[in-house]
Amino acid sequence: MIQPRPSLRLLIASSDVSSQADLLAYDRAAAVLSAAEAQGGQIEIEWLRPASREALAKRLQTPEPVIDMLCLLVPSGEAWPAWPEGAAALTEMLAGIEVGLVIWVSGEAFLPDELATLWLAADMAPSALQGALQTLFSELLAGTTLGLACESVQRDLAPNTSAARWALGAAEGRPLANPQPEASGVARVVPFTQDDLRPAWQRLALQPTPGGLPSSPDAPFVGRAFQRAALEAALLTPEARVVCLHGPVGHGKTALAAATARWLMRTATFDRIVYTNLYGGLLPDALVHDLTWQLVGPDATPGTPETSARLHEALAQSRTLLLWDNVEAAFSRDDLNYDDDARSRLLALARELAHSPGCRLLLIADGASMPAELASLEPVAQVLPALTNQEGVALLQAYAGASTEEAAAWSQQLGDSPLVLRCAAARLRSSSDEALRAAIERTLPHAVQQASRWTERGGELALDLLLNDLSPDERLAVNGLGLYPQGFLEPTTLRTLGLEPEPWSRLKALLAAAGLLSQQPVQGLTLSRISMHPALAGHLARQATLRQRQALAQPYANSTLGLLGWLPRGEARAPGLARRLLRLELANIVQSVALAIETDELNLAAELVQAAGSALVTAGLGDTVAALRRRIDRATATAVPAEGPLSRAAVRFVLGQAERLLQSGRVDQAAPMLQGLIKRITADKGQTYAAPEATLDQGLALKLFAMVLTASLRPDVVITTLRQAIALLSQARSLPEAPLAEAQAWRQLGEALLLARQPEAAQEAAQRGLELARRLDDLELVGLLQAQLAGAMAAHEETDAALLQFEQAAESLSKASAWPALCSLWEQVAALQEARRHDAPAAIEALGHGLAVASAAELPSVRGNLLLRRARLHARLEQGELTVADLHAAVEAFREANQPQSVVGALHALAEHYLSQSEPAAAAVHATRALEISQAGGQNAVAWEIYHLLQRVAHASGDAEQEAAWRQRTQRAFALSPAGAAVVQQWFGLIRAIAEACRGAALSAETAEAVEKLEADAQGRALAHALWAVLGGARGPEAYSELDHVAALVVRTVLHGIDHPEIFERQPTGNTTAQGAASGG
Repeated sequence: MIQPRPSLRLLIASSDVSSQADLLAYDRAAAVLSAAEAQGGQIEIEWLRPASREALAKRLQTPEPVIDMLCLLVPSGEAWPAWPEGAAALTEMLAGIEVGLVIWVSGEAFLPDELATLWLAADMAPSALQGALQTLFSELLAGTTLGLACESVQRDLAPNTSAARWALGAAEGRPLANPQPEASGVARVVPFTQDDLRPAWQRLALQPTPGGLPSSPDAPFVGRAFQRAALEAALLTPEARVVCLHGPVGHGKTALAAATARWLMRTATFDRIVYTNLYGGLLPDALVHDLTWQLVGPDATPGTPETSARLHEALAQSRTLLLWDNVEAAFSRDDLNYDDDARSRLLALARELAHSPGCRLLLIADGASMPAELASLEPVAQVLPALTNQEGVALLQAYAGASTEEAAAWSQQLGDSPLVLRCAAARLRSSSDEALRAAIERTLPHAVQQASRWTERGGELALDLLLNDLSPDERLAVNGLGLYPQGFLEPTTLRTLGLEPEPWSRLKALLAAAGLLSQQPVQGLTLSRISMHPALAGHLARQATLRQRQALAQPYANSTLGLLGWLPRGEARAPGLARRLLRLELANIVQSVALAIETDELNLAAELVQAAGSALVTAGLGDTVAALRRRIDRATATAVPAEGPLSRAAVRFVLGQAERLLQSGRVDQAAPMLQGLIKRITADKGQTYAAPEATLDQGLALKLFAMVLTASLRPDVVITTLRQAIALLSQARSLPEAPLAEAQAWRQLGEALLLARQPEAAQEAAQRGLELARRLDDLELVGLLQAQLAGAMAAHEETDAALLQFEQAAESLSKASAWPALCSLWEQVAALQEARRHDAPAAIEALGHGLAVASAAELPSVRGNLLLRRARLHARLEQGELTVADLHAAVEAFREANQPQSVVGALHALAEHYLSQSEPAAAAVHATRALEISQAGGQNAVAWEIYHLLQRVAHASGDAEQEAAWRQRTQRAFALSPAGAAVVQQWFGLIRAIAEACRGAALSAETAEAVEKLEADAQGRALAHALWAVLGGARGPEAYSELDHVAALVVRTVLHGIDHPEIFERQPTGNTTAQGAASGG
């Protein structure tokens, strides 16, 4: 596509707006710009700043680039600054300078007669002005002479010819531009909708893109010409100063700042605009995140040295305007995210950015006065006053379509707050004048006669004006929206709050009409995000009761956890979506944690931070994670005192933390936590609360502690503990959660009894739990206990009865949609068929049932494990093709589940199969792939088994050199593994005796006998020979290089011990000794 090149240059000079008399000053300027922009790049626009007489004179004297057209914008009631001579002075200035056309745009009927080559537009509506100029510019670009172009404009404007006139003199017959051949046939209005053709200010990033400006309301920005000019001037001073715009809630600060920012970019003052709203407790890392997203790119990680360098480079190369909204949130004592350190970081970041070349910072704050903490920045403070009566009337006309008389009457009655007037306008647009009066009367009786009441409580009353049609239940649900500070994903949040679609649809339209709410599409999602005005969110949050907050804490957290769990799948579907959504929902993640803490759900808060933590840190939002963790720590310290009786909230918190540790396999951390808790709450006056709650919690603690004891290999202790727990839980059956906990404890007891080889007692325990589960109508638990009962029957060698019981369990689990448990049940059936009946085909059939469930329920990880097990059975039956097919399918299943280590395991099994079939080449392919995947996690992530597999593949291939190389890697990796540590512990006595003998001690008869026994055993002969060699003086790798990994580790540890006898001072408890051997050997 041919890109049009500029044919004409237009210089625009605008008089400063020093009064509020002309509401349309900026609209006329925008009309001039729009008319030029509509020519698709054929007019190059230059905006004169400062627009002083001296600056204009200097620019006109500059020969390049040539100015073809000059547009002067003069607001109503204004004279050109410091130009008492008016147009005559301009005539003198233009003498001898080639400017083809001067366009004088005035807000009143004053038109100078002194200028030659002049086209005049006075007291013209902005829309008419834009149309006239589009006609004029199009004609000129097409090569039409000045006279004919102006005549064409006059015809279009008829019969309003008094609005524009021209006096061209000798220039009348001269064209300004030679039309480009490729641009022939230029239309008067040219739409340019493609991103690369639209002006830069129209391509600005908007919310919900991180760092994007708030979306513009449908209605135009009304009035505030004087305040816009003052804000422009403050942002454009030569001195690098922070600017702070503040004023009461609802006065339109954000709208003014956004409109000014767009204007400054439109007039080529700034290249980039980055907006961040701190409402909701966002920390400085969110500011850096958004700045990085916009200036460096969405894939860059904020805070890294490389990204910081790129960010500073981007700031230096572009003119950037930063807008930080709701900064008062950072200095509110109610905001627990901000401590003194966070506030210091915020101020330091503001100073740094404000003094970066080409960067300007605008802070926006609610409040009649600026936050005192900002004084250290020495900002230029500007307070945004209420609207003038004239502006209030114009706003009502723009938003409600009211007549001048109606708008004036309502403005006089309701006051001068933009928020109040917008809410009233939304009501007027959706209903009638009488309906608005009735709504006002319901909101505040006799308010129409009491305008002062609207001044005092205007914001709250105006918002209630939009909400008072809701029923009590609907209003309660809508209040919950205030818990989503900056917005929410529409369908999921409505479900969480129980807000029905019909009332929400009506309310949404009303709030959108008032400019309090906008619907924003999220790239990569089919659903929309709703963004709320902070005034609305704050008002609704204040209306939400403590009871409602308590009721919503768990559903809110579940919704957040669901989103966090979905993010990896969303990222797979649309790359970049996870990072974008995480930033969009950051305030809601923070709020869900705060709500959980507020309602004493500390475990829920910890779970939320754990779920979000790694993703937030990866996105460069680690400071937010640290702040949330500090909040939880403070709440925990308050809830769980170091000594004295414990409250129920404290006990529940410790129980939840212990359960989470057990679920993640950290038994060593859970054990002391539960021991300490049990000791405290079973002591006299150990709890601040009494039975049955106290009894229930004691039983729950013992039930959890039994899980810790399971790892102790003392089933008798586990059984005793569980029986104590069940006794306590049964005493608390009056509480709703006690029967379920008791049934679960019976199931735990049944498992412990099976491990203790007491199948009859296990059957009895399972039966007791089953009775409770049936009473609770908990189908999943019923199925699990039926399966346990079947297991106990199988252990008692009642195979047929067990299989029948498994069938009943499968039916219960299927009804409960407990798909993972159902898959596990079919695996148990397969094991029973194989072990007791030696019926491999029946076992394969059972695994097939499990695979069908796993496939239908989309459980790729479970499907992979079942395929591995079925592959082993196929191999036993020498069904090679079926074995290979299942193993390949397992590899794909684990890939789908994003479990690289499981993929490695399946590839390992494939390679083992090919080795067993004497196909080393095929085995090498899969073993090498397993190695590559393992190495992606780092060199230490490669398991020694992979190296050993490759060693065996090389041996089967007859490649002695490769076999030796892989053997060396196997030896080193095994030495660093837990299996290696276990070997050192097992052989520690012999290792120490050999090493001490090598250091000069006498070789004991027991040691010599032990080595001789090894020598007599074929498997230990190589190790024995190596040990004799070491005793004979052999040292270095030659002593163990030909040994397998186990024997090599023993010899290497002996050699390490000879040089480092301190390793024998105490029995090793980990792999420290083995690591020393690995590094020393």
